[in-house]
Amino acid sequence: MTFYYLDRFRFTLSGGHNWQNHQWNDVLSTLMLRPASWLSWNASSGWSIEQRQYRDLINNVTIFPFDFLTESLSSVSNLNNGQLMMASVNHDLDLLAGQPNQWKVSFNQVLDPASQQFKVRDIMITKELHCWRMIYNYNDYRKEFSFTVSLDSMP
Repeated sequence: MTFYYLDRFRFTLSGGHNWQNHQWNDVLSTLMLRPASWLSWNASSGWSIEQRQYRDLINNVTIFPFDFLTESLSSVSNLNNGQLMMASVNHDLDLLAGQPNQWKVSFNQVLDPASQQFKVRDIMITKELHCWRMIYNYNDYRKEFSFTVSLDSMP
């Protein structure tokens, strides 16, 4: 069952019984709110009928303060004990968007459970030209970097 209003609000509730294997499906709910063109919030969770416990709550807030900047915060929480299991923040910066020579800088931070601090996990710099792309990526978790040059189309 879904209730919605344009692209501003959507609430979905699903669940039921599988008659073939005689098991109940989880009751799942999803809520999406977009009160303004620069702000979006999604949340989803559910209830396991068979296990009699809540499903994890997944939250995502995305902010588009400018055309060239996107900030996104995500979290996963255990509703049964209230514990925050995972959180991350993504930053995307598009430079010269819509131009032939584009740059994109992205970095991802994750919550370190031991120190309860956000730490940089990934850094990616992308340079796009007419028909090729160059990507530099650093992953702090694996302590590795990569440099990729790809051809998008034949000139």
